[in-house]
Amino acid sequence: MTLYISTPLNGRTDTEDFAEKMRRAKERVEELTRRARQFKTFVYFDRIISTFDLNPTGEETEAEAMGHCIRAVIEADAVLMDWDSSKGNSRGCRLELMAARLYCKPVIGPDGRMYNTSAE
Repeated sequence: MTLYISTPLNGRTDTEDFAEKMRRAKERVEELTRRARQFKTFVYFDRIISTFDLNPTGEETEAEAMGHCIRAVIEADAVLMDWDSSKGNSRGCRLELMAARLYCKPVIGPDGRMYNTSAE
């Protein structure tokens, strides 16, 4: 079973330096991967991926990178959403959440709780 981790990259507000944003986002994905391995969910995830697995060189355009991520969301069994719409402005996370809802994917928060995924 595959879990896709969605976390803000450019939308991070904790720093303005792009390289620092990427470094912090990678650290966050590593932390979330460790957490996800311990979640007591309905299934064990043997594969956990994020944008860093899909766009390893960082040389893709934003459109190309988002295309890879949306495809990964559609193909994943669930999505871990590390983004709170009331606290951040991440276009990528919004798109990934919309895709998860449209494809009826279970959405898990960073605390391991399941969230409503209706496509309303």
